[in-house]
Amino acid sequence: METKLDSKFTAGRELLEEYGAALTSGDFERWISLWTEAGTQMAPDAPTRTSREEIRAAMEPVFDLYDHKMSVHPRDARLTDDLGRSAQL
Repeated sequence: METKLDSKFTAGRELLEEYGAALTSGDFERWISLWTEAGTQMAPDAPTRTSREEIRAAMEPVFDLYDHKMSVHPRDARLTDDLGRSAQL
């Protein structure tokens, strides 16, 4: 039987896979839609961006300049449920 933490892990893995697919396909709108309104991006050598709109403003002009290739294969994750219980997956 799948637990709440199992379903969170599955959802997280699927989100990361979609993130990689959007990045690899070069689909900016698909990629930016995966960020929450309050998403935080901490890119190297750049100021921290603390909203989807800040990320959009910084990344949209340069997104097509990158040759993105990303695949995600999580091997280890720690998830915490609403009660603060955690599990190593």
